[in-house]
Amino acid sequence: MKKRVLSGIAAIAIAVLAGVNVNMSSQGENLLSDLALANVEALA
Repeated sequence: MKKRVLSGIAAIAIAVLAGVNVNMSSQGENLLSDLALANVEALA
């Protein structure tokens, strides 16, 4: 049961990161760096 929940969370996290990456690649470079830094700080 725990393995299934953790697998689901990991899949969601990968999907979110992929979506954010696609969104940021269509915008400016500076925004990419600032948003990536904010995400890292929020996760820490």
